[in-house]
Amino acid sequence: MKKKRFFLLFTLLIASASLKAEEPNAQKMQIPLCEYCEYDNTCCLQKGSSWGTFTVDGEFLYWQPIITGLAYVITHSDIQLPFGTPFGPGTYPNNLSIRNAGFDYGPGYRVAARYTLPKTAWDLSADYTQFTKTGHDSVQAGNGLFIITLWDAPGAINPTHASTELQVKLKQINATIGKTIWATGCFTTRPKFGAQFYKLDCNEGIQYVGTTTVNNVDLNSTSNVQLITDTKGWGLLVGVDAIWRLPCHFELFGQTAYGVLRTLFVSHQNQQIMVDTQPEIDLTSLSRFKGIIQSVEMKGGINWNCEFNCDHHPLAIKLYVAYEMNVWLQDVQLTRAIPIGTPLADAVTINIGNVGFHGLTTGAAFSF
Repeated sequence: MKKKRFFLLFTLLIASASLKAEEPNAQKMQIPLCEYCEYDNTCCLQKGSSWGTFTVDGEFLYWQPIITGLAYVITHSDIQLPFGTPFGPGTYPNNLSIRNAGFDYGPGYRVAARYTLPKTAWDLSADYTQFTKTGHDSVQAGNGLFIITLWDAPGAINPTHASTELQVKLKQINATIGKTIWATGCFTTRPKFGAQFYKLDCNEGIQYVGTTTVNNVDLNSTSNVQLITDTKGWGLLVGVDAIWRLPCHFELFGQTAYGVLRTLFVSHQNQQIMVDTQPEIDLTSLSRFKGIIQSVEMKGGINWNCEFNCDHHPLAIKLYVAYEMNVWLQDVQLTRAIPIGTPLADAVTINIGNVGFHGLTTGAAFSF
């Protein structure tokens, strides 16, 4: 009888130990793919944290500028129209093409910082972007191709060659307040609103080479034009960020924002006309006016997160790569008017264009 009792007690002990040994495995099987983080996308940083979370970003930009409104010539060929057409006989321009400076991709940078308030989903962030690039273009008349100048005083030169060099300098500051919202276990959104400061400097040098007719004689001539347009804007910015969590610490993310800015436009034009045997002519124009422009920002890519020593020294690193595009509508606004009384009067040019930057954005973020 004692042997039976001892055998029964031993069997119960073995069964109890077996159930306890299976509990950790059972708990592991219940862990979801995306762990819910109440305040931040880095869960461990909020454990026992009373000062919130700081995040510092550094980004390398490899962008290409796209600018309209600063074309320097129109090229065309000629077509002969026969009798019987509504326009009558004669030679008319054909295959018109507007020429702008062309840009390759170039480097820039962005630095950013964010502070997530303790025990809440609200955060404060700011970033600074700087990018500079120079573009070129040139065209030669001949073989049926003709050039029409866009920034030369009327009748100053009959061009046979034209070239341009355009440098753009972008400086931008965004400051926003956002709140992270969990839509599902793996998907979060961050609506944001704030302010934007924007500054773009465009410095274009144009040269026209050809002939100028003086007293029915064609003389060699050169016209050098410098266009400087500076734009400064302040305004409001609204947008949303989104993150979709993937296995192995990867995430897909997207960001978009829309802004309306009150801007100050300052444009200068300096033109130097040099004709053989003739005195040099210098023309200068300055205009200053205010306006309103719109901005659109879009960014999408993939990142990878890694957390270190979460229990004692909270630290997380995020590496990411994305495609980004930023556009400012009607940012280039130039007005030139040479007053009556100058040697070449009534030269009026008005240009309105857009400015865009697009390309690769890659960087790293550290949270602590």
